[in-house]
Amino acid sequence: MSVMRPKTIRWLVPLMALSLLTALWLPSPARATDPAAEAEGIYLHAGSPLILSGSEVAFLDSGNPGVAAMLTAGRTLVPLRALAEHFGAEVSFDPETRRVEIRSGENASVFFADQPWYHMVRDGKETRVEMDTRVRIIQGRTMVPLRVISESVLDQPVFYRDGVIAVGKTAAALAERPDVVKTVKQRIGAVLRVENEKELSALLSATPDPRYGLKEEAAQEAPAADAPDGLGSGEGSGDYSTTNIQVEGVDEADILKTDGKYLYIGGNNAVRIVRADGSRMSEAAQIRMPDEKQVQELYLDGDRLVVLGNRYEAGESPGPGDPRIMEEKAMIWPGWQKNFSYTDVYDISDPSSPVLLKTHEMEGSYISSRKAGDIVYLITNSWLSDGRIVPYLRDTATGNQVVPLGVDDVLVMPDFPARGYVVLSALNIRDREPAMVEAMTTSGHLVYMNRNSLYLAADRYDGTTEISRFQVDGMRFGYAGTARIRGRLLNQFSMDEHNGHLRVAATTDAGNAVYVLDSFMEPVGSLTGLAPREQIYSMRFMGDTGYMVTFRTIDPLFVLDLADPTAPSVAGELKIPGF
Repeated sequence: MSVMRPKTIRWLVPLMALSLLTALWLPSPARATDPAAEAEGIYLHAGSPLILSGSEVAFLDSGNPGVAAMLTAGRTLVPLRALAEHFGAEVSFDPETRRVEIRSGENASVFFADQPWYHMVRDGKETRVEMDTRVRIIQGRTMVPLRVISESVLDQPVFYRDGVIAVGKTAAALAERPDVVKTVKQRIGAVLRVENEKELSALLSATPDPRYGLKEEAAQEAPAADAPDGLGSGEGSGDYSTTNIQVEGVDEADILKTDGKYLYIGGNNAVRIVRADGSRMSEAAQIRMPDEKQVQELYLDGDRLVVLGNRYEAGESPGPGDPRIMEEKAMIWPGWQKNFSYTDVYDISDPSSPVLLKTHEMEGSYISSRKAGDIVYLITNSWLSDGRIVPYLRDTATGNQVVPLGVDDVLVMPDFPARGYVVLSALNIRDREPAMVEAMTTSGHLVYMNRNSLYLAADRYDGTTEISRFQVDGMRFGYAGTARIRGRLLNQFSMDEHNGHLRVAATTDAGNAVYVLDSFMEPVGSLTGLAPREQIYSMRFMGDTGYMVTFRTIDPLFVLDLADPTAPSVAGELKIPGF
């Protein structure tokens, strides 16, 4: 039986204490010409939550990064305020009447929620203008037809081509160029929202390989949680250790947590709460899970205990000819199962009597999680093989029923469609509200997160790694771009964000490399060709400096100067025989 050790021990690495050598300076590489940068307007993509303004990518709605340009009944709906303010208009909103006014100079236009008309004020005269689409409220934003707001209200022409939308006099002219359309699709069209299940099904059916990019870490078996007799009879010091974490302020789950008074130990299908306050150790309580629930990891925060793991649900075994068998070429075995990753939140104000407050379950396998403040972020790999197009979920804040995930919570990668999802769930452990959920048609197995961003990395069969960034703001996620880099990452410590730039260390066929990406995953710098025919065995980033250890027959240590994101360089190198 394998033993899974606490991260406090598992992630320890030898301390690297070397003086930083004088950094080398290299000139910044010239950035490739961007044809869309010539436009004074903006570019959108149907379904994308991003816009391209000049050469800069931004959120369509910075206040709600999940809002996208939605195609509904042949009309493109956009957030009124975001578009109007981009072109210099003033916007005011009355929440009681749900009345939105756009004012530009002496002219004004007034929209009302759920109405298929608006009032236009020109030269002091008010006119009612009919529309063929109602004003809708989506994700707390007033959504109106793009042509109405752009051409009729803001006097900005609109041009459509292959999903790309150009708004503005210069942009509309440039959008006729195929190179501009290609650039826009590459930069903001990588992930799209769909309007209904029919659109989602059509995109998912284009999957070239059902195993595309899926990589799940092998399940590890936790040690038994029995506390040996005779331990803990000495005096306590009052100090205690915590889980080793990568980013300050972002906690990581572990199988063992302590508050200095009690040990919380997760293993198999139980959590044991053991008194460890300097007196003789004794079990204060035990949370016994049903046989189908396995505990993976824990969080501890004051009077809250969070338990994470997998739950298996037995189902009907597929028979001969079942599409779940034929498509996957799998074997028939008794006890066909569904797998759910779960998050249970307990009140442990009295550690001897924990009380379950709420549960969130997401179909799929538990990958990882993070905790920032009162919010726990759960990452799940969900793979569908029974004809369904969305995974199931259960949240006791809304009921005990298992229900399908809403299509409006799905992001699709049209260039690399997959029938599997990575699902991000945000759960507040201090209230009774349901979790917020976002699913993307991709896979992932490495997670890096700080206070503002969550990065998800997945190996691809062609020797590259795909990394997606989500902006994190409490319970909300906002997709911010995807990059594909050459090479493979060792672990989560191969990624680090500093001053708005992601640094990624990878091992490639030609050696090792460090790539630098901006906040929307556009490459800005790289350092390649380090230690050819060797691979990265350890990587740490500390501010403007990176430390890389590679291995073949000797262990080189590289000190990297990353102060200039556009020109990373080697500041020093030391080769030590052995390993």
